[in-house]
Amino acid sequence: MAALACLRIFIGSDARFADPGLGASVVAKAVSAYLETRWEWPRRFGPIAPFAFALADPQVEEIDTRELQALAETLHRRLFGQRGEGEVTLLSFDGDPTSVSRFAKADRAEMARLLAGEDDGVLMGRVTRITRDAVTVVVPQGRTLPRPAAQPELRPAAVQPITYHGVYNLPRQAFVGSALVPGQGVPSTALDSVEAPLADILGDGGLEDALQALAVAEQQSAGFAFVPVNFHSLNRPRWRAAFVERADALRLRRRQDLVATVTHTPRSPSFQSLTALKAALDPYFRHIDLRVEDPGFRLEELPPGLATSVTLALTGSHAQTRANAIARFTEAALQYRTRHLWQSVGNLDSQRELAACLRGGVTFVSGPAVCAPAAEPIGALAKGLSALPHDPARAARPLRAKGEAGR
Repeated sequence: MAALACLRIFIGSDARFADPGLGASVVAKAVSAYLETRWEWPRRFGPIAPFAFALADPQVEEIDTRELQALAETLHRRLFGQRGEGEVTLLSFDGDPTSVSRFAKADRAEMARLLAGEDDGVLMGRVTRITRDAVTVVVPQGRTLPRPAAQPELRPAAVQPITYHGVYNLPRQAFVGSALVPGQGVPSTALDSVEAPLADILGDGGLEDALQALAVAEQQSAGFAFVPVNFHSLNRPRWRAAFVERADALRLRRRQDLVATVTHTPRSPSFQSLTALKAALDPYFRHIDLRVEDPGFRLEELPPGLATSVTLALTGSHAQTRANAIARFTEAALQYRTRHLWQSVGNLDSQRELAACLRGGVTFVSGPAVCAPAAEPIGALAKGLSALPHDPARAARPLRAKGEAGR
């Protein structure tokens, strides 16, 4: 069995930065740099949300949280200096996959209750508080959190089915193809649900899932196929070489219809990582889409011609935070057009978010507010905005473009 845990990072008493985007970027870089050197293969890790990371270790049944105490010290020095006043707290949660997913998305109020040793019974697992000075198991008052009887397998015994999410071109009012999500059945959210990154990390850093999706995309011929590939996998030389070798063996013929969706792209990727990524993907994909969770993606650091589009993958459940992310992302519309890059937004969950993308000039959109997940690709299909979303659960208030009213 593989040990699986989610690590949440608190800075100060409420995990709040003056600039949340900048804070998340600083933390992500520091944590990734630490884990790259300390969390060695076959252990795996990856970001799944701002200030949240998934950790997996196939060699043990329980992750040693004491090992993470050095990370708290490293973050404190990076953020506050050797003697600076400030507080860095890590919360480690290990439990069943559903509870791990909930923990990754929990808001600050829920985190504060966990830090106080309180719980509403929704999160079933063990919570450990880690600081520079101590490692303490946080137990809800009045009861003990149970340890799950079994942890998820490192690799499923059989190949799981592909789920398809329609990708919609707003200016043309038409679907252009489908994003492929391997091994998840039909989730309730879009390509970047919390379960997707967790499965991505457990699935050999996304290598097996990417190859499975690529093989399926080669066989179907319905519009563009958006294939998810993990940024961190492609930047590990051994995994990158394995991907290239096995992709070559597929003898791909449909390069003109394939789009590589590079998930977990950091806010400020290095030039070396981007050029390595381009070299690995270019022979097999016509387009490269960088999927980011930070609306302040450092566009100026992106080499010309490396990508075709940048997708903002919306995360979290707070409506205003998601709206602010769309607004910040679309503020850079002129810079994206100048660089000949399309802007895309994924995981749209409401008509309000879809309308904000329309106003902001976004080219491509996807998510439950656009199209329900399906077992078959949606393909190239003209569909007016008033007919969206395809998801019946969100079809009560269809969106109308200018000039569509009264049709």
